[in-house]
Amino acid sequence: MADVTQTKPEELFMLLLDVLNEEIILIREEYHEFSHEKLQNEIYQKIPETNKLNYHALIGLSLLKDFSEGNNDTLLFSIENHLYLGRNYIQTIKNSLILINIEINSAKKAKELGNYTLSLDYINKTYLIISENKSLRNINIINDIFLEKADLC
Repeated sequence: MADVTQTKPEELFMLLLDVLNEEIILIREEYHEFSHEKLQNEIYQKIPETNKLNYHALIGLSLLKDFSEGNNDTLLFSIENHLYLGRNYIQTIKNSLILINIEINSAKKAKELGNYTLSLDYINKTYLIISENKSLRNINIINDIFLEKADLC
């Protein structure tokens, strides 16, 4: 949360102390969550549209720091969702390539779970990301995408 709000952890803690005491935000081992989905949606709606996508990129990159291949599928899909929504705010080629890798891994995981439609959606997102940024076009990436899509058809 400190990464996203660009606040020192101590300052953020003090700002959130009442919220934590009221259990509006719950601290989990790997992440924080709101105690009620409607509360989360209400707060999200109050964020200016111009900031939302940037926050998604920052949240995705923050979650990515703690991610490893052994983590649960929900975290992988959450990272994918945040990074994809915030893709226009990802400013380095390295992070863009990480996003592509997350998309391909999400496609493979969705296929492994038997959700071929979702897997194809992730592959199509990868195509879109590459079409939006020519510097990301790489024969190995394109080959991976092609093989994944061919396996789904």
